[in-house]
Amino acid sequence: GPGHWTGGQVWPAARRIFDFLTAGDAAGWRFLKQRFLPDADAEDAARATHVLELGSGTGWLGLNLRQFARHRRGNDASSPSSGAPPLRWAMTLTEQAGDAMDWLVLNVDEHHPATAAADADVTMKCDVLDWCDVRAFAAAVPTEERFDIVVGSDLLYHRVHIDLLREVFLAFLRSGDDEASSSTRPARFVLYCHTFHRYDILDLTFFNHLVCDVGLCVHEVCGGDTEVAFELKPWSQVLAEESFMDELFGTHRPAVMLIRPPPPGGEAALAEEAAKVRSLGRDF
Repeated sequence: GPGHWTGGQVWPAARRIFDFLTAGDAAGWRFLKQRFLPDADAEDAARATHVLELGSGTGWLGLNLRQFARHRRGNDASSPSSGAPPLRWAMTLTEQAGDAMDWLVLNVDEHHPATAAADADVTMKCDVLDWCDVRAFAAAVPTEERFDIVVGSDLLYHRVHIDLLREVFLAFLRSGDDEASSSTRPARFVLYCHTFHRYDILDLTFFNHLVCDVGLCVHEVCGGDTEVAFELKPWSQVLAEESFMDELFGTHRPAVMLIRPPPPGGEAALAEEAAKVRSLGRDF
């Protein structure tokens, strides 16, 4: 049955990223939108935020975001007087071909019929994404459907996934060298909920690699009941505070991680951050 593979059930990390995005009348989403997508409405006020979800599993996150958006609209929380932007997402839910994709489509079709899609604040479609051929997938995305953000939760289960997931992130965070992919503006960031202390060596290897070798900014998004109460904790600080490799069975902690290219002029700050990570002496 579907419960016997990782995508066949809902994991705590998916619930954590949902809570982050929706708690406090979508305070987490408002924080991200104001901080990292300030020009989105100016570009096209009617355009939904295009979201790519990696490893969608049962489709739980997208389905629950749609339900949340519908209740929010029903409560008139996004009226002009409230000052809160609507949660208007066009989501592409992805899985590998085979049983995992069949299970995803079955769940989405049952709970998100096509007849309901036209007037929904959060719309969904499903697509196969082969991580080994991710650049072909990215190059085929029409310009008008370019992804603004990428989301995912607990996608690392083996060392081989480190290189694959890195390439998936880079395929959407950076414009490609070929003509087809370079015509599409890269995503602004990846929002990835990762459970620390399931596999400490994977935690260390993956995030250290993203900062020190790949040149991406990695922060944990912490705190906040309103969009102004969140803080971004750099990976070097997370690395210093977490007890990686100190306990055989550490307490699992789902953490919402923000991963993005350095902003213009941010190369020096990223180099300083990489030096801090290396100075902590963690092997990876």
